[in-house]
Amino acid sequence: MIYIIIVAASFLIGFNLSVISGTLVFLQDGILKNPFQEELVVGSLLIGSFIGLICVASFIDWFGRRNSLVISYALFFSGAILFALSETIDGLVVGRLLTGVALGASSVVAPMFLAEISQKDQRGGIVSLHQLLITIYYAPTLLLQEGIASKDIALFASVGIGIVNFIMTIFAIYFIDKLGRKPLLVYGSTGMILGLILSLWGFYEIGTLLYIASFATSLGPVVWVYLAEIYPEKYRGRLLTVATFFNLFFNAVIAFSTLNVIEQIGVNGLYGIFIFFLILGIFFTLRYLPETQGKSLDDIEHMFKKKT
Repeated sequence: MIYIIIVAASFLIGFNLSVISGTLVFLQDGILKNPFQEELVVGSLLIGSFIGLICVASFIDWFGRRNSLVISYALFFSGAILFALSETIDGLVVGRLLTGVALGASSVVAPMFLAEISQKDQRGGIVSLHQLLITIYYAPTLLLQEGIASKDIALFASVGIGIVNFIMTIFAIYFIDKLGRKPLLVYGSTGMILGLILSLWGFYEIGTLLYIASFATSLGPVVWVYLAEIYPEKYRGRLLTVATFFNLFFNAVIAFSTLNVIEQIGVNGLYGIFIFFLILGIFFTLRYLPETQGKSLDDIEHMFKKKT
């Protein structure tokens, strides 16, 4: 039951990241009058997330995991109610800000709490539940820009890709404590590289599905597991907050710079950058990351102390 209570926060993270994409389609003819207002509503979630990360870094080790999670749920509820009842742009923005604060805080609390209460031989699969409930989505508005004229088809495509992510994350949950963290990271990153190459060759559908499936079995869930395991208990809350901050930061950089990068160097150049960093990640994983499968958090902490 306690696992369900914790991963409910993970579900709310994924839901709030994706729901705005479909909601904007219906708000464009009402409250939202121009693209700037749309960007303001979308961006307020990200701003709130950074505020939430700053707050959780300050009080998580003092206030405790459980109390931090309770506050996050209260903010999720308050933000949702305010957003649903708002008839002005101000109300929408404040509602998304509150939701963003909850999102940022629970992004740290949920995986860390799961790692600390789970058994060492089940920890990988348990923490991967966090990623399972955070769905990968392909924004309906972006699909419309790519030439899909029907809003219903765009929403259907978003759900379809989300299903692939969901199924392959279940695969990762099953195998992460059997195969280990490092093999999944290496094989998944390799699959992502192949997916990008197939897309460059014109096999967009196959390439996209392979990329999503590979991400869902590797970098998606395994990174959260690894981050929740490797930090010493004394600093775990603050260091996981820093890692989550950079995760959100680079997601924002990619989201806001992709179109400009494509204009400058083309899609081939953009995919080339992604492939370069994936290859770099494979090398780093093989060369520097120790395997944490089957080890207790204390054993992992001692292992890193010996290395330093």
